[in-house]
Amino acid sequence: MPIIPDDVAPNDSTMWCDRAVKTEPGSSELLVIAAIKPWACASCTAQFGRGNLLTMDDAGPLCLDCADLGHLEYLPRGDAALTRRAKRGSRLSAVVVQWSRARQRYERQGILAEVQAIAQAERECLVDSEVRERRRERDARRRVVEDERFVAEFADAIRSRFPAAHTSGQSVLLGTPAPVAVDGSGVPAPVAC
Repeated sequence: MPIIPDDVAPNDSTMWCDRAVKTEPGSSELLVIAAIKPWACASCTAQFGRGNLLTMDDAGPLCLDCADLGHLEYLPRGDAALTRRAKRGSRLSAVVVQWSRARQRYERQGILAEVQAIAQAERECLVDSEVRERRRERDARRRVVEDERFVAEFADAIRSRFPAAHTSGQSVLLGTPAPVAVDGSGVPAPVAC
């Protein structure tokens, strides 16, 4: 995950975009930034708008073509298996991040990877999509059983430590649902006991 240096000031009026982001120590990932303001390439002087991808160099921001990353294709976040497989199959890849003004940090937007690696990853994901779906369903059922067991054990622990606390107002905490009525709008509402 990218780490923002202490001296980064995204609101600094001298910067057209965010300063370079350092990746975690020991990470060899290339980092590409989705710009939040218009910028110009330090090498070819081409002008780019908000959202265009850049990489930082000592001379300043570089467009993907000048940074020798122009042949890579953008793969948006959202499918972890596809991203993992595309990154593994690509000889060259880069993480794409964008500054979040609301959270005051960089957030991953996806990766850049070679076109043939993305195509191969998509084929692999299609082949085992049914297996992964069955695994997700099995894991969901397992989590439901574990949650029910946890609630029962938690309720037993509360009852054993606080035997006088079992009143109708606290029944939800103890694992037994409180009575519920439906008001005129059809919305469930708790019943006062």
